[in-house]
Amino acid sequence: DYHANASKVFSFLEKATHQKVFYQNATLKVSERELELEGAAESYLVLAEQLESFARSSEVERYLLSQSQLKENLAQFKVVLKLKDIVLK
Repeated sequence: DYHANASKVFSFLEKATHQKVFYQNATLKVSERELELEGAAESYLVLAEQLESFARSSEVERYLLSQSQLKENLAQFKVVLKLKDIVLK
């Protein structure tokens, strides 16, 4: 059920997100096991640390950074996470 899936995803995000990163938008595509995130990091160093966190996460199969730009002194980004089955069951 969608609510159970969403609560697992929020739990994952809570533990995997760097304290200096925030998300502006999140789209969960359950059938594709994809989580699209738009957000901002305090710097490109923080963004790199965030991507490393996703790479090390047991819940993430792979990720794709589809966009990044420096805007208003923040590293804004879009990333798509391919989640493992365990996150959505």
